Amino acid sequence: MLFAALLAGAVASVATPPPVRDAGDETAAVQWIKATAHSFSSESPSDGEFAPLVASLTGAQVIGIGEVTHGDHEDQAFKAELIKALVRENRVQLLLLESNRQVGADLDAYVMGRGGDLPTLLRSPSFFRVWRTDEFADLILWLRAYNVQATSPIRIVGIDVQDAGTDADVALHFLSDHDRTAADRLRSAFGKDLLPGPGSKRFSVWQAAATKSEYDTATQASIELDRIFRDHRAAWSSSPGFDEAANAAQTARQALNTFEFDNNRAPATAMTADYYARRDRFMAANAIDHLDGRTAAFWAHDLHVLADIPTSTAWPADYTWVGRELRRKLGNGYKTVDFAWSEGSFRAQIMTSDDSNEILHRKPLVPQYLPNNLPGDLGGALERTGLERFWIDLRSPPDQPSIARFLSVSYNRGWPGWGLYPNKWNTDPNDRAPLRPGTDILVWFKHITPSHLLPGDDF
Repeated sequence: MLFAALLAGAVASVATPPPVRDAGDETAAVQWIKATAHSFSSESPSDGEFAPLVASLTGAQVIGIGEVTHGDHEDQAFKAELIKALVRENRVQLLLLESNRQVGADLDAYVMGRGGDLPTLLRSPSFFRVWRTDEFADLILWLRAYNVQATSPIRIVGIDVQDAGTDADVALHFLSDHDRTAADRLRSAFGKDLLPGPGSKRFSVWQAAATKSEYDTATQASIELDRIFRDHRAAWSSSPGFDEAANAAQTARQALNTFEFDNNRAPATAMTADYYARRDRFMAANAIDHLDGRTAAFWAHDLHVLADIPTSTAWPADYTWVGRELRRKLGNGYKTVDFAWSEGSFRAQIMTSDDSNEILHRKPLVPQYLPNNLPGDLGGALERTGLERFWIDLRSPPDQPSIARFLSVSYNRGWPGWGLYPNKWNTDPNDRAPLRPGTDILVWFKHITPSHLLPGDDF
């Protein structure tokens, strides 16, 4: 779940004033962007058009590549082609996904040529339906073809933590071969509704319905399971499957910790910025754990990718996210590519305050037509360049106070994620942020269109 949706009702419940903009600053910035930006011919630039962008990312150990929505074609197509260009130039050896561990493992096996059916893998309940698209599938097929002839194949890792039942089950299967008594006891504590099997529920639905007692029992089981793997690493690490099982035990614990206080399992005072940051902290830690000296591209939404945002009412000092954590740990070794748009449509689901968690995961992703080029919208400012699409490096702007102010002023970004409340469009403080210091490279499309879902239902 996109963290802005979580924050909107808790941390940022006090409205912040509209962004303070200056018409002169915006005009100066538009002139600079128009003169400096790199235009490209389509959402899939040529090798020549990509070359200066790839060169600008030199020195990065991790490149966070965002998307301003989860449901538009242009962002996904561009980022897929950018990842291909980075791979061809040997700039990345690892693809980190904002997806659950098992999905990453299955896709990794696929691109390594170890079988599997891609449509089936992408329709796994563990995989987020917003990326069951032609654009994402094309990238995975390309990586599999690339790896056939590569001396250093590209690997895939899912770093998200929203699949506790699947992950616990993987760890328990390994544990059964080494300590059957402990495995049986912990399997009973997790419960049949959470672990895979007849009548089981996906984790998001299970956690929304679980009582505090049920949740606490499963949480304690996950803590013990993770501890067992840590305590027995020396004795068991040479056994086939140990690393996967130990990682699964860790992500199961992380998942349960991430949603511990949700759905009235704790008083409102527990729902702090630090609590809402748990998921992103875990994802950042998982990313670092899997680097092992390799360089990586990180596929996620802008709001997970951003390197930083100045502290404000909407973005309190004790809140954090993946990009901020990676910048803190890697410094300039973490670079970002974020997106912006002005008009068009994208896929998302309409949300209401009456939706249950199960309903939220079964609503169709349908095209939404909303403006992002009104006064106060970043798309409105960028549209004034008269260009159709461009990318620009924001790290070394001209030494002009007007442009520095433009880059530091918060604009509405049009960040819907996978779902939205239409009556709150571009009014949520979490959807408003300055370009710097969070964005290194900005990609802008004047017009966006809906992503192309794979055939069949999108549930």
